[in-house]
Amino acid sequence: MSLITAIDVSTDDPNYREIYVDGEHVARVDASTVALLQFEVGSNWSADQSAALDSHREEQDARVMAMDLISRRMWGSRELSNRLIDRGVQPEIAAQVIATLLEDDWLDDATYASALIQEWTRKEPAGEHLLRKKLFAKYITHEITDDAINSYISTTPPIDGAIACAKSRVKKVRLPIDDKSRNKLINALLRRGFSAEVVHDALNQVLSEAT
Repeated sequence: MSLITAIDVSTDDPNYREIYVDGEHVARVDASTVALLQFEVGSNWSADQSAALDSHREEQDARVMAMDLISRRMWGSRELSNRLIDRGVQPEIAAQVIATLLEDDWLDDATYASALIQEWTRKEPAGEHLLRKKLFAKYITHEITDDAINSYISTTPPIDGAIACAKSRVKKVRLPIDDKSRNKLINALLRRGFSAEVVHDALNQVLSEAT
């Protein structure tokens, strides 16, 4: 049975340790990993210890990758997990990293969802259908999506948002409008995610005020 015969402080970096098994060098790892995995001189070194070390290294590398991505912009937990997997991280390792990032408050899906809605509605209001579709594309859960949209709607009711969108578009058409122009306005408001009923009411109000 193989044994750890020495754990020496690295000569070029005191934060790292050189691990020797049966007198042969097998790994260079940071001191915290040695403590975490409970590597000690005289303890057994088997395939399990080697696999544990490899798994820990993969997790550390994946966390570094994740932190690099987080430093550039906000991410949702599922979205970031998918990106890590796309970059070659094993799904189980990605899941572990995401769990620790959530625990350490580096990720917050609720905050991310609210920030996305703010970004998407910065220039023009949007309706629930569009926001829900876009949040699902970011892999935000149904529960968080509902909360984020309800919060947005509480400050920008759908009818108010649709009226604002209609006003900006009516300014660009010649009045009175014909059926073709009206249909274009309706479709434009529908694409912004407002319901058909809200679009109808908003457009009628804006056109009645404009004529």
